Amino acid sequence: MKKLLISILLLTNACALKTQLSDVSNRYIEEVDISDNIKNVPFTHAWVREGLGHQKFDLYIEPVILNFEKDVWKKSLTAIIPNEESFLKEAQLIADYFYEQILKSIKEQKGQIVNIVNVKNEDTVTMQTALTELVFAHPVVNVASLASPIPGTGLIMSTITKPHMSMAVRFLARGKLMGTLADRKYPPARIVDLNQFTVTSSNREIARIWAKTLAESLENGRFVYTKKRGFFRFLPW
Repeated sequence: MKKLLISILLLTNACALKTQLSDVSNRYIEEVDISDNIKNVPFTHAWVREGLGHQKFDLYIEPVILNFEKDVWKKSLTAIIPNEESFLKEAQLIADYFYEQILKSIKEQKGQIVNIVNVKNEDTVTMQTALTELVFAHPVVNVASLASPIPGTGLIMSTITKPHMSMAVRFLARGKLMGTLADRKYPPARIVDLNQFTVTSSNREIARIWAKTLAESLENGRFVYTKKRGFFRFLPW
């Protein structure tokens, strides 16, 4: 019986881990092949057309939108998120927060490559961002998992119900798609993650990480086209 229980725990944990490591979808960036990527890229997917990022450019950043599959809200169903309306309301707050963090993080850079503008013209690069997946934390379940009497069950429960998000970014100029990014992220692993005892804290943390990574990639000249063996790649720091 003990061996059976351990086997079930290991199998469940392995399935949960596989779910966390699964690839991002092409939602919102259907025009590109997200399976092609290179090593040392800070996002799961990154593609850029030749001509973007080699020199300073004006960037107009549109507010982050929601682009979810049907019934995605059910994965966040709790007493605090009892229906789709409440889910979308909280999700929009996360999208707005992500947008604010993107602006803040890019402005904190030295500004040698990216110049944020408030008005678009024909030479402006437009950045469009969408949250394509969002799962909020389940505070009650996470609190209960700490007091679980079965060894390993607490870890499994927190893994299965762990909050996470997926996003996709499009860069356009003169009506042409110039680059795309996509990523699926869980909060950093911690022995006890206090963020998971609230509904939205983990999602906000993910948004901050994405915004900082994006800003640093753009400003440090990593998001550029480099011809080498036919692949797109980021330049080193």
